[in-house]
Amino acid sequence: MPDFAKALLDTIDLRAETKWLKQRLESENCPVVFCHNDMQEGNILMCQDFDKENNNADPKLSFDIANHFAEWAYDYTEPNHPFYREDWTNYPTDKQRLAFVRAYLDERGSRENPKKVLREVEVFTLASHFFWSLWGVVNAGTSKIPFGYWTTTKNCSKIFVNDMAKIVSHFPQNCTWQNKWKKCESPTKPKTAIDDAFVEADAVS
Repeated sequence: MPDFAKALLDTIDLRAETKWLKQRLESENCPVVFCHNDMQEGNILMCQDFDKENNNADPKLSFDIANHFAEWAYDYTEPNHPFYREDWTNYPTDKQRLAFVRAYLDERGSRENPKKVLREVEVFTLASHFFWSLWGVVNAGTSKIPFGYWTTTKNCSKIFVNDMAKIVSHFPQNCTWQNKWKKCESPTKPKTAIDDAFVEADAVS
């Protein structure tokens, strides 16, 4: 394991973050639906059998959509390490995200408020970043497929921390499991410590 990864994992309390994130997501009461789990342009089969390994009925609706929106920022045609390019200027605009959610709900015949779903999607974006952060750690030591796993862990962890601060600031009233603002804050160590870990990661990865 690279030194920057050790520093990053020492900085972020994964158990505490998992507990906080689980409680935060459950407060949204998002429905469980049949999901793809990794919906991006290079991972979709049309009119063929679905990928049984990726599809399952456990994930939340808003996780799948949040993850799809995040994939807009990635280009997997890069031939060199880390074998992808990341550009968050390609992330869908508010108008594009709302149009997507409306089209999805129309297709399902749902009368659910698209703005409510989009709000859930914003919160579940945290779950997407957290998931791929851990995915990078696991696959770095097990996968034989060339890919920038540690780079993915570093980048997704950094985005998770940054977006977490925004979500807590924008939607504190949703922390219904604890009525006090202090209890809604993430248990991660002070941001200065996290920043130091990311600086080290950028220097050696």
